[in-house]
Amino acid sequence: MEEELKIHFRNVIRKCLEKHDEEDRNDASKLYKKESFILKPNYPPHGDDDDNSKVIILGDYKWTFAASHVGTSLQFELSPDDNNPMLKFYALNTVAIIHPHDYMLTQCSDRFHSLCDGYPIYSFHCEEGFLDDEGNVKVELQTQIFGENVFQPLLVKKYRVELLLTKMHIVNIICSRFFKKTIDNMKSLIQDENKWPRFCTFIEESDQFSMGQMICEKEDVIKEALVHHFFVDAVLTSPLLMEILYDGYESINANNTAVKFVRIEGDLFELVDDDVPSLFKRVVGKEYKPIYPTIVTQFGCMIVEIFVLDYLFRNKIEKNFTQSELDRT
Repeated sequence: MEEELKIHFRNVIRKCLEKHDEEDRNDASKLYKKESFILKPNYPPHGDDDDNSKVIILGDYKWTFAASHVGTSLQFELSPDDNNPMLKFYALNTVAIIHPHDYMLTQCSDRFHSLCDGYPIYSFHCEEGFLDDEGNVKVELQTQIFGENVFQPLLVKKYRVELLLTKMHIVNIICSRFFKKTIDNMKSLIQDENKWPRFCTFIEESDQFSMGQMICEKEDVIKEALVHHFFVDAVLTSPLLMEILYDGYESINANNTAVKFVRIEGDLFELVDDDVPSLFKRVVGKEYKPIYPTIVTQFGCMIVEIFVLDYLFRNKIEKNFTQSELDRT
């Protein structure tokens, strides 16, 4: 029942998006293609023919999409061309098998993978009930390719909306785990009756130069760390998370965030206050707010700010504090 609701929900989204033709002006420069076609699945071991396969071309890349009967189900394969360039690029594919009688039963399958790590065949199955009266199946394929620089807007507008609305629960799980772990680490320090007073003394006794070094980091270093933490090859939510985090970064850069734990000055991320103990107490009182389509930028701000705070704490403040503790012994 839950799976049926997910299928219906996604198809409602897809139907609504069909009515909106407006696209981001930057979309024309993106390697994106949405194509519909009809195939007649063959019966193995018969070879491929023109009716059961379709060649998909996008930029310098080429795939062959084929359909065949396997037992009582249909098998679909998206196979890359052997001559595709082996560059550091990523491909995001969504295959929709259109139900011939009820669009709301359409089945979608998503896949995200690196094009430099070989070319695995993308294979999945569905029931034969997706054949029309002539034994044909209707397919809609969305493909988007983007390069090695993933900390930027990656997806065309409609594709982003479709994936965000259908994968929002997974994004929330990933971000809430990160958020909780960071807050719990800070709470653990604050609640440690022996360590917390020593930490506060360490901050108070640190000179201005030392504090300046501990509460800031170069913008490029933070961006690289964000990508390293949240962007995982072959994980579908990776490009979505990059878009959300980039929205948050842009908002912080424009000084347009309500949280105000972190700011960007020149080419540096820095904490807004060098009174780190007070800042930590403010942060641990913050609650995780799940992402919703209307507050994507606000959500991105929250995650980026907490990430920067966590990064500076683990890589600078805590390391210096630990060293000062060792120096006292």
